[in-house]
Amino acid sequence: MTIRAADDLDMTSIEQRLRGLGVRIGLPVHGTAETGSTNEDAMRAGEQGAVHGALFLADGQRAGRGRLGRTWYSPRGQNLYMSVLLRPAGDVRNLASITIVAGLAVAQAAQRFLPAGAVGIKWPNDVVVGSKKLAGILVEASTTQARVDHIVVGIGINVRQTEFDPAIAAIATSIAREAQVAPSRLDVLAAVVERLGAHLDTFERSGLGPMLEAVRGLDVLRGKTVRVNDVEGEADGIDESGCLRVKTASGAVVPIHAGEVKLVW
Repeated sequence: MTIRAADDLDMTSIEQRLRGLGVRIGLPVHGTAETGSTNEDAMRAGEQGAVHGALFLADGQRAGRGRLGRTWYSPRGQNLYMSVLLRPAGDVRNLASITIVAGLAVAQAAQRFLPAGAVGIKWPNDVVVGSKKLAGILVEASTTQARVDHIVVGIGINVRQTEFDPAIAAIATSIAREAQVAPSRLDVLAAVVERLGAHLDTFERSGLGPMLEAVRGLDVLRGKTVRVNDVEGEADGIDESGCLRVKTASGAVVPIHAGEVKLVW
């Protein structure tokens, strides 16, 4: 279906742009004007045999969601709501590392439209400008017995929206708000797909390791005192498995696989 709500995001333009990138993800494109959740669309399509790299895109979502079942506000004609279906060559169980790969891709893509140094990565799945969320990543997997059958990388990026629901107005921002100009969503989509494709190729060959230096430069938690689950200490970067390293007062470094980060002031 053609996305009709805004002229900066139509199927013909999307396919032409993505075919020109030469990456192995982003095609074919499955677009709709509105859906419940692009992640749910991608998961269903994966169960029905959709190919590696297929992109699921919507102009708006009725039931967009983030981590821990939180609502992802998804008004039509404003932002990017996209999910990429992956069929890993090996048995990939560590979804945290793929979340970091996707976060790096989104952050680097957003940097092209924002002032230098504005964008950061906040473990485990947020891309931020200052203390405000610009984008979120939701990685989900479908397993068959003990094997990962397919993975869905869901990405929501606030692109053109400048007014937010009161529930998130104090913690959300967009490229348009930060740059004082609303970019084409197609341009943002192309930048994300290009970076994500390149980083997934690297990840498939060598894991997260080669990207850690770039991640370190964008890590907004590094050096800050945090509390995650029942662990408190200084955030000491992200490791090759996508875990947050927390150095406690005793000097021990604890890898955190999942949890909600709170800054300790």
